[in-house]
This record gives sequence, C-alpha cells and structure tokens, in this order.
Amino acid sequence: MGFFLFAVTWVYATSLRMSSRVKYSLETKESYCMGSGQTCSGNECCPGYEKTWGKTFPCPEMDPAVHDMCESPSRLDLYEASVLNFGDVEFKNLEATTGNVGILMKEASTYLGVPRDLHVYAVDDAGEQIPITDETTDSFGPAYGGSLLKFNFLGGTRTNLRFSWGTMEGGVWTPNPLPWVLVTFLDLDAGSTYRAAEVITTSDASRYTNGADITVDESNGTVKFACYVPGNVPNPNSGILSDAQERVAASLEFEEKEYFTMTIENNAGHKRAILFTGITTLNWPEQAPAPTPSPTAGAIGDPHVQNIIGGTFDLWKTGWSTFVQIPQNEEESVKLLVRGDVRRYGRDPCAPSFLQQVRINGTWLGDHEIIVRAGSLESSDPFSVTLDGSEPLHLNGNSEIVFIDESDLRLRGDIAVASEEWGPDARIRMNVGSTVLSIVQHTEGRGETSNAMLDLSVAGLGNIVESVGGWLGVEGAHLAGEAPIECRKDMTEVYDKR
Repeated sequence: MGFFLFAVTWVYATSLRMSSRVKYSLETKESYCMGSGQTCSGNECCPGYEKTWGKTFPCPEMDPAVHDMCESPSRLDLYEASVLNFGDVEFKNLEATTGNVGILMKEASTYLGVPRDLHVYAVDDAGEQIPITDETTDSFGPAYGGSLLKFNFLGGTRTNLRFSWGTMEGGVWTPNPLPWVLVTFLDLDAGSTYRAAEVITTSDASRYTNGADITVDESNGTVKFACYVPGNVPNPNSGILSDAQERVAASLEFEEKEYFTMTIENNAGHKRAILFTGITTLNWPEQAPAPTPSPTAGAIGDPHVQNIIGGTFDLWKTGWSTFVQIPQNEEESVKLLVRGDVRRYGRDPCAPSFLQQVRINGTWLGDHEIIVRAGSLESSDPFSVTLDGSEPLHLNGNSEIVFIDESDLRLRGDIAVASEEWGPDARIRMNVGSTVLSIVQHTEGRGETSNAMLDLSVAGLGNIVESVGGWLGVEGAHLAGEAPIECRKDMTEVYDKR
C-alpha cells in the first residue's frame, strides 16, 4: 500500500561566527538599557530580556575592557540599532540626476532614541552620483514588510551603491553616522565551482563575518564576497536565518561611517535578486525565538494530511482540490496556488488514495504554470513536467535538469533515492520566495503494470504573513470527506492498534 505525506517544517538557526570583538566608542551621556528601558551609567550590566535569552549585557557607557563582567559581552544597544527597517520610503527616484535622487528610507535605524534615515543611490568609480537605470535593475526597494531591501540586478551588470546615514528635513540632508552598524547580504547562492553568480566588494568595512559557503578575498583593504558552491537556498524573509541561509550570507561592520559604498556584480546570464538587511542571526542568534518543534508527521490513512497548524486528517475526497492557496480567500490575484488530482488506488472503495497530478501557478510564478504528472520511469508514459502548456518534459539519467532559473523562482528535477523504503525515482523541487515545494514520486511494480504516485511537501508556509488556505493551510478537515461506512471498521482497528 502506498501513501503520501504532507509536512511543513521550520528551521531554527543556532550558529554564531564572529571574527573579533569590536571596540566601540563610548557615549558620555546617560544611557538606557534595551529591553527594560531602565537608565544606566558606568560599568553596569543591563538586565537580560528575550533577545539576550535572559543574559545580562553591557550598559552603553561601560568600559569595553570589563564587558566580560556581564553574561553576554555584546553591546546590545548597537545590535538593536542594526535591526534595520526599510518600509518608510520618502522618495524613490532611481533615474534622477538632480534633486531627490535614489531612494530615501526614513528612520531605518534608531540609536539611543535618535532615528537615522538611510539614503541609497548609485555612484561611478570616481564616487560621482549617477542614475540607476532599467539597464541595470528592474526592481529596487523594500521587501517583506520592510525587513529586507531587495535589488533585482540584470545579468552581466556591475553597480556601485552608496549607503548614507543622516536625516532629511525640508529637503536638506544632514549626515549623522552611527558609531557602529552591521549590515548583511543574503542569498549569495547559486554559484558554480568556477564562477560566482554575485560578487560583493567594499573597502569601507572594519570587519566581516562570512557564512561557511562564502569565499572571502582580502586585498589592500578591500574585502570581496563570492559563492562557488552550487545550490539554491530558499530566500529569507527576515533577519532570522536558517542554517542553510546563514551559509550563504555575509555581514560587514562599519564604524563612524557617514556613508559606505558597495560594488555589486551579477555575473549570471539573467537577473538576480540581491537581498540586504541589518544584523541577522548570523551574528546575533538571540534574535530568533525559542525553537518550536515541528509537528510530528503520521501516515494513518492514504492520503494523510498534516497542515501548518499541526492538524492531521485523512483526505477521502477524490478529484481536483486545493492544497495551498495564498492568500486564503483571494479569487483573482492568487499569489500561490497548488492544486492536486487525488485518485483512488484500484476499484476497492476502501483502497488508499494517491496523488496523480499537481498543478502550480500564481503571481509569485509570474506567467508560469507548472504541471507535474506521475508515471513509472520504466513505462511508455513516464513522469513528466509541463511548463506553460508546452510539450511534456522528462527526466533522464542521474544529472539534474533545471527547468526554470529566475531571480525569485527556481524549478529543478532529478532521479534520486528519496528514502530507504523506495528505490531511485523522479523528484522535483521548486523554490519560490521563502517557500520550498517538493514533489517525490514512488512507484510500485515494474514497467507498464506499475503504479506511480506523488508525495507533496511544502516548507516555509509558517513564515508567510498572509493567510494560507488549502489542505496544507488552515482549511481543516471539514471538507475532506469521510471514509465509506464499510471501511470505518477497518480504520477503527488500525487506530486502536496505535
């Protein structure tokens, strides 16, 4: 008997990689403690709170030589100032050459109660301001509610971006550098062993921290980040990174800088999304909440569904139905829609169901529609992938096939062993934003008389801010159908044995 299992997973990041202890400049005025808000002065430790996992930490005026007196030696007031928000855009004039040029984000950072605006614009190699044109990027601005800044750079482009700190009042810019700020570039993946897709370079940083898959080149005061490890890690949507996301991230520290300049190269033959934010769990793991165990997946009934809120139920309804819909109740502009064709395994009404086809579309996929159909690899009608209504495509051999490779969407397939219970079979993986969808085929029997079925799993739905509908979302079991009366006795016996 075959079954397929739906599971949603969460990943929690715990690694910490710091290159050195930062010697911060001291403030001479009375300060206050992050978290508690109480005032402090001199060599005092501030009380711990949730973002320090309860550990005490230095007062902003504390002598760095005695920071080790506290349970955590990190200056949390400066860490907090590096939690950036890009959501309040005052102006965005990328192609302008005079007046309000570039993009200005109000109160992107706040240090000791004083907000700083962030002004980003392009410069040439001599440092002179230049426009950001559609020959360089087709998208530039806040993402995920302002927690990230996203640049879509076209293939084969090189851009110098200047990041300036200060305040803009009445059209007048007043520089106001932060004593220390940390910024992070995310998702520097999809490189190859001989060429990196993205390269980040700067000569303004004091220190850096790099993920395990990032290659660092230091020369004459310049640091360069690149990734030569093939792969495609799901895009993060905040500063809380998974272990895999930390491996392809790199952070830079700047001290008393009125501005800093980054050179960003896209060496790929297509556009790539560059994601930028402040401090993340790469440097401050306490940002992440306490880990919550993922719901345990079961396999009673076929198919057996487990959704993002931990609900489990058997899906008896056959035919086409919705497994994921974002937003839940949207009818016209659905961002992600995953539908599946559930069929009964044989003519027995008590036989398990299986997933025969999966159709995926929505605005997150642009104009693409993807159909995955089960079929024994040894048969005349094998496993296939159909893109945008074209002829079905098939997997062959042991090499991976990349069907779609775009900045926010990657679809690839191969033939691999998914578990010890099954032999090599077809597998499809799709990354769209922070969501990862996997379809794995299992086949019973051989050749033309075999039966192939699909397993579907989706990771990252728990991070979606909008409501998630469908069987894997919050729809629940009320429309899932019921087992025929003649089958319920057998099902009761199965449950009783557990």
